[in-house]
Amino acid sequence: MINLLQLKSNQSGKIISIAGGRGLVARFNNLGIREGAQVKKVTGYFRGGPVVIKIDGTQLALGRGMASKIMVEI
Repeated sequence: MINLLQLKSNQSGKIISIAGGRGLVARFNNLGIREGAQVKKVTGYFRGGPVVIKIDGTQLALGRGMASKIMVEI
């Protein structure tokens, strides 16, 4: 199990858990990011910048702090 930052570009995984409080989990749920969902990392910059993911046909840009709280299984 790794976090979303550790996925390589164009690599997919299944969301296993979200390490955060109820507010963060609720925000992610509103975006379609929830446990059991398949997620694909489109791109991520080595030195800062957002992490772009694709989930349920929608592309989203997440900050690195938020992305680090999403644990995935390849």
